[in-house]
Amino acid sequence: MSLIPFRSGHWMSMQRQVRMGGMKPRTTSVRGWLDPVAESVAVYSDHADDYAAAHAPKMADRVERFAVFLPEPSLILDAGCGPGRDLARFRKHGHVVRGVDLNPVFVAMANAHAPTSQCDLREVATRFPAGTFDGI
Repeated sequence: MSLIPFRSGHWMSMQRQVRMGGMKPRTTSVRGWLDPVAESVAVYSDHADDYAAAHAPKMADRVERFAVFLPEPSLILDAGCGPGRDLARFRKHGHVVRGVDLNPVFVAMANAHAPTSQCDLREVATRFPAGTFDGI
């Protein structure tokens, strides 16, 4: 589910904001239906810096637990890496990291931390052979 900032500073799902009339869908399919994946990417793109700032301090403990579990240096894929917060954390632990994300704005931001490519997560298995990574 995509969460975006609401007027009050709380985060609300994109779908709920569209239903409430708070935003207009910009991305539709050939049939004129709202394309939730494309709309989610568009909304995150519009708020990429806000998202990165709001989520920067989160989940450090989980990255720490995962990173110390693997021998250094392990090759890690951060699938759905967003702006690259965890890529930087894994590198600090001595790992070699790669990122993939569907959002081109996030990919550009994440490339500052590690090589990152734009990829739909449903296609990851076709991009990397089985066994490529020590951790995902």
